Amino acid sequence: MATPIRDCPTLTGKVAEDFIKKAKEAEKRRGTIELKMTYKDYKAILKTKRN
Repeated sequence: MATPIRDCPTLTGKVAEDFIKKAKEAEKRRGTIELKMTYKDYKAILKTKRN
């Protein structure tokens, strides 16, 4: 016997508007992380992981 597919909940009204507003604000605040490591740094990390 097949399992029935349930409906996905959908945001409507004020809740949906608040969600979109918060998502857009979070997108504006989004930043990046720069990882600049040398080969020596990687080797040091690997050395500590093995011990």
